[in-house]
Amino acid sequence: MTGAGPLLAIDTAASQCGAAILVDGRVAAERLELMSRGQAERLMPMIAELLAELSLAPRDLRAVAVCEGPGNFTGIRIAVAAARGLALSTGRPALGVGRLDALAETEAWGLGLRLSGGTPGAAPLRLLATAEARRGEILAQPFEIHAGEAPRALAPLAQGEAETLVPALAEALASSPVPGPVRVCGPDAPRISAMLEAAGLAVALGDLGDMADPASIGRLAGAALDRLAAEETPPPPAPRYPRPADAAPSRETPPPLLPPTPLPDPPA
Repeated sequence: MTGAGPLLAIDTAASQCGAAILVDGRVAAERLELMSRGQAERLMPMIAELLAELSLAPRDLRAVAVCEGPGNFTGIRIAVAAARGLALSTGRPALGVGRLDALAETEAWGLGLRLSGGTPGAAPLRLLATAEARRGEILAQPFEIHAGEAPRALAPLAQGEAETLVPALAEALASSPVPGPVRVCGPDAPRISAMLEAAGLAVALGDLGDMADPASIGRLAGAALDRLAAEETPPPPAPRYPRPADAAPSRETPPPLLPPTPLPDPPA
């Protein structure tokens, strides 16, 4: 599904509200505001501001990209619902991008390993993208990254305690033929790096943030669109949850269901 035109990327999966419009893979306008609440009220006005800044209408967009998570349960649903609504109203495709994929792409972009126009001869690398999860757990996924390509996952996304996840992550990273140290990104990177070193891997610290860059979401979505055949339509975005929400059904006995009461016949 090749084609030109501006692409909108949005993200509310963590403690932020972000949006960017990319043209030919480059950021034309962008907003990123830190907030733990209020994304539902801020996202659509932010999108309207970006469109107005570039004198665009929603139907001028090539596609809408959204971070599917994992992350904040409510935040993910806000952005996914907005992306699907815009796609439905404009007739444009909506694409979902994983949060860890976007974090890996953000790190790779800064190192010159770009989908296009990167540093000539940039060496490939192995990367472990991590983010904070609830109750002291982490989200983690290992990648192999080459210039001109999207991050290639070496293992599925995992969530759990770092001590439990690191052995399998180290094994996946060691299976890659790419030489050099493993770059570890995320708020807990120093501690995880020490665990990987204890497992026999050379490591290097990357960015310590865990918020996806809306521009990275847009770049990955644009590359995915370009790989589709002209008649193909990408699947609609959907929230990514490694495990169910912490909320559980009430243990209290539910009230009894009353039998339906027939409605009286209308007067003659």
